[in-house]
Amino acid sequence: MIRFAIAPPRHPLARIALGLAGLVTLALLSVFGLALAALITTAVAGRAIWLRLANGGPSAKVDGDPLVIDGEFKVVDAPRLPTHR
Repeated sequence: MIRFAIAPPRHPLARIALGLAGLVTLALLSVFGLALAALITTAVAGRAIWLRLANGGPSAKVDGDPLVIDGEFKVVDAPRLPTHR
C-alpha cells in the first residue's frame, strides 16, 4: 500500500513562508474567481440589454386578466382499460 503524506516543515521561518504562500495563492484564486463572476454577470446583463434594445424595447402589454393563460389545447380521450369479467 502506498501512503502519501505531506509533513509541514520543521523550521519556523519555513512554516511562516509556506503559510504566506498558501494565503497568497488563496487570495489570487479568490480575486480571479470574483473577476470571472463579474465578467459573466456583465456579459449576461449586456446581452439582456442588447436584446431588449434590438427588439424595440419591452414587449407590448396584453390587456386582460393576468391569471388567464392563453394557449392552444387539444382534447384527448381517456385511455380505455380492459374490463374484467
